[in-house]
Amino acid sequence: MGQPRGDDEDRLAQFLGSSTERTLAWPLAAPRRRTIHSHIDRAGLPVTHRTIRSGRPFTLLLEKTDALFALEEAARHRAQEDLLWLSRPT
Repeated sequence: MGQPRGDDEDRLAQFLGSSTERTLAWPLAAPRRRTIHSHIDRAGLPVTHRTIRSGRPFTLLLEKTDALFALEEAARHRAQEDLLWLSRPT
């Protein structure tokens, strides 16, 4: 199983990068669902994922964890500190 391609990859990236979207209920057929599950696990993404087994196709439920927001906050803090350091007169 490879990484998600095309629309699936774009949708996953959009979800991960969204500051307003905390959960995603994503109806996907089994092969695409497996690929997304695998990609999340291999990358160690701070996102929980489970399959809701009702309806067709089944729905992949993704939920961002608090760890994701902590990582983003730490990265913003580092970037602000770096910017301050770079803007100091020499």
